[in-house]
Amino acid sequence: MAFEPRNLAEAIAVRLVARADQAYMAGDWATALPLYRQVHDSQPALARELALALSAEHCALELSDDAALAARSTSSLVATGTPRETAFAHDIRVRAMTYCRNKDFLRASALLRTIAPIDGPCRVSYDDGLLTRRSDCAAMLHAPDDGPPGFLTDYGIDALPITQIKARHAGKRVLSVRRFGDTKVRHGVADSVRRSAEAFGLTVHEVSSKVQPGEQSERYVGVVRQMIEVFRPDLIWWTSCSCRASRPSPRTERLSSELLEDVRRRLGVKVIKYYPDVWYVAMHMHEDLYGGLGRCYDLINHCHPAILDRGTDAERSAVFCYPAPAAVEPPTAEAGTISRACFIGSIHPGGMPRIVWWAESARAGLPLDFIETVHDNTVQLTDLEYANVLRSYQLSTTLTMRGTGARIFTLRVLEVPLAGGVLLEEHSVDTRYFMKPGIHYAAFETVPDLAALIPELLADAPRRARHGRRFQGLGRALLHRDCYWAGILAILYP
Repeated sequence: MAFEPRNLAEAIAVRLVARADQAYMAGDWATALPLYRQVHDSQPALARELALALSAEHCALELSDDAALAARSTSSLVATGTPRETAFAHDIRVRAMTYCRNKDFLRASALLRTIAPIDGPCRVSYDDGLLTRRSDCAAMLHAPDDGPPGFLTDYGIDALPITQIKARHAGKRVLSVRRFGDTKVRHGVADSVRRSAEAFGLTVHEVSSKVQPGEQSERYVGVVRQMIEVFRPDLIWWTSCSCRASRPSPRTERLSSELLEDVRRRLGVKVIKYYPDVWYVAMHMHEDLYGGLGRCYDLINHCHPAILDRGTDAERSAVFCYPAPAAVEPPTAEAGTISRACFIGSIHPGGMPRIVWWAESARAGLPLDFIETVHDNTVQLTDLEYANVLRSYQLSTTLTMRGTGARIFTLRVLEVPLAGGVLLEEHSVDTRYFMKPGIHYAAFETVPDLAALIPELLADAPRRARHGRRFQGLGRALLHRDCYWAGILAILYP
């Protein structure tokens, strides 16, 4: 607590807050609450600076019984933007997640609703009537089939002569420079890219794109350069980290750019720059997306159609908006044996709105099970367990909103049909570019949407079967791994 008291009264108040904070950190809400309230009422300027309204409200919620929690609807708190307020809101969100894991959804919901005006991911989740509004997604369920999805028209995917393209480029060498450093992980994007390229008839070698702790940029780039000189690839598939927090140092980025520029010019290598999460940097898109086009790389691959209008005609023509191939372990479970919907996935910094969906859907009593995966090998599901979950539930839900408010296409959209499931998706413009709501999947935006949609689909097996057949047909055929490589090669070698 960094606050310099200006008089004796404030000095006494600061000491009281320190005592309250000590009790608060120990979970002694009954001791902390009256101390926070005393300072809040007597020192309004100090209370604002130290976010005492929020900390007192949190203590009160922890002490409330279920009846009082159920009576709460919206928060009356006003954001101040102070660092202490931000820290409190973060801790309360983490505590709400703990309550979700312990199945105390009423208390989790009350905490999340309280911080909604203050915490960004909660605010964008609750905005626009999450708890009260019925969206127009219901109309999409019965929409006529008025033609193919947009990506087919834009790239002519369904007309590609795949057999001829395979024959023409058989044996071409692809160097996959993959993210996160582990080249043994199965069924992730980079692993699926490797497998799909090999199945297409290409020769693949892999190297990590992540500089390990303590490793010098020069050594890392030198290793990649040596591999290029020995392997002599025709194509380099290079993963670029869009999230600034995950990106390499500016020095590593500069040396990597110089390397790519050199091998393109000297060896004639074609470079595909793959962005797994380009939505992170939508506000800086031109600099981050097109900065090295024509100099360091030839083609940009991402699956965020919401930004397809960015850039010049020449820049846009160098974009292949198409999801990287997906793969799942062949499931062994019988299809549709669990008469409920499920969401399976992790709650990570970018996907914090998932906590709100978890708490509010459970509080509303929806037949929706959250199966949380954690990026920890001791608790992570195996590939087979993951595939069997998608196959066993009659409905699989994907949550697309990120903490910025963007709703994006996620890999699970492809994994569900590969496992033989039926998809419910939090409506996104991105997914609508690749698949059609009402034809290939069912869309929702709010809790009332889900409250009507899930029981309706669970009670209508023929309709689920229709969605499943169409969805799986599109997912297995038109969004197939061969289409991915055929589309890339058709652009790079017209």
